[in-house]
Amino acid sequence: MKRFQLIISMVLFAGVIGAGVWLYFEARMLAPENTLSRMLEQDVDMAMSGEVRIHELSSGRLSLELFGQDMAYTEKSGRIRIEHPRIHAYPEDGMSFFVQGDRGFYLLDLPEFEIRGRVRGESDDGYQLETEWLRYSPESRLVETEAKVMIKKPGFKLTGTGVKFDLEHRTLLVSSDAKLLVKSPNPGE
Repeated sequence: MKRFQLIISMVLFAGVIGAGVWLYFEARMLAPENTLSRMLEQDVDMAMSGEVRIHELSSGRLSLELFGQDMAYTEKSGRIRIEHPRIHAYPEDGMSFFVQGDRGFYLLDLPEFEIRGRVRGESDDGYQLETEWLRYSPESRLVETEAKVMIKKPGFKLTGTGVKFDLEHRTLLVSSDAKLLVKSPNPGE
């Protein structure tokens, strides 16, 4: 009788384990792959799912707002990864701008923010930016990329490879392949 109970117990135990494994793999195949679960597979120390908002204050005023979808922090790399980030920066000179992309990385030790993927931005005065990646350093007040870039507004289009925009001195340097097209707002002038 004990032998029979032992065999039944082992069969039940194997059945429960088998059903658990089957349900696990079935759920992974049926569930849509979400960003947070991909992030959690990468040695993440802290994660948040859903809309994320981070504010940075400088001298008692709002200097940066960071919005995103799904956030993961990894202590080892010292960075926060954010999916679909949107940065709204408010420099002291009053001219604000926003930048958005597919994914972003906030490097805590520098501090620096990098946006990758389809990066788009716009300033208060109507300039629009398109590139594949962009880095912003609040400390040095530099916005830069080594990728191809296009900056435009009505009547103005600048393309090139590699850009460094110094927000402090309001200067723009295009590293190579610079092309500038300026059209007069009034034809014939």
